[in-house]
Amino acid sequence: AWMVAVTLGRDFAVTALRSIAHARGVIIAASPLGKFKMVAQVVAILALILGRDHLQQFFVLGRIALWVAVITAVASAIEYYSKFSHTLSNQNH
Repeated sequence: AWMVAVTLGRDFAVTALRSIAHARGVIIAASPLGKFKMVAQVVAILALILGRDHLQQFFVLGRIALWVAVITAVASAIEYYSKFSHTLSNQNH
């Protein structure tokens, strides 16, 4: 459950940062790391569903993909915050 909380918290925070930047006329594009996080999430969900009752190998793959998704969620959140902070500091000068 904590993995879901971390991922959802990251998604809400990134959406808020991108919305604030957009309101100031700045576009913060989706990052490749954020896109990779999404792919890892989809793979994790699919593999966990497929592996739950029938294919144990898929369940193991799903758990690995879930960890990858959480790690990339945190890394991409840091990346977005860095871009946001850099953008704000440049606008204030």
